[in-house]
Amino acid sequence: MIATASTHAIHTDSVRVRSRPMTATTRIGLGCMRFSTEASRDDGRALAVIDAALDAGVTLFDSAHAYALDDADRGHNERLLAKAIARRPGAEPRVQIETKGGMT
Repeated sequence: MIATASTHAIHTDSVRVRSRPMTATTRIGLGCMRFSTEASRDDGRALAVIDAALDAGVTLFDSAHAYALDDADRGHNERLLAKAIARRPGAEPRVQIETKGGMT
């Protein structure tokens, strides 16, 4: 389990990221890359898998802005996770999304 008492902020010329203090998270997370990189992807099915993970108590999700079919689709994975979490009242404070930057 991961925990910290501080809040972090990262500033660059083009990106501003703020994170809240980390909360305890599950030892097992859900890797979400395939939800966005498969040509036969199905957002409804991906949302159902994310819902099942949340129901099972998973609070750690791995994502990246680059997880997409092509450059025009970048951010799909993060938008998909945002949609899944937004429709689950109370999920946001306990969910942690690990994402990556600098991938091209």
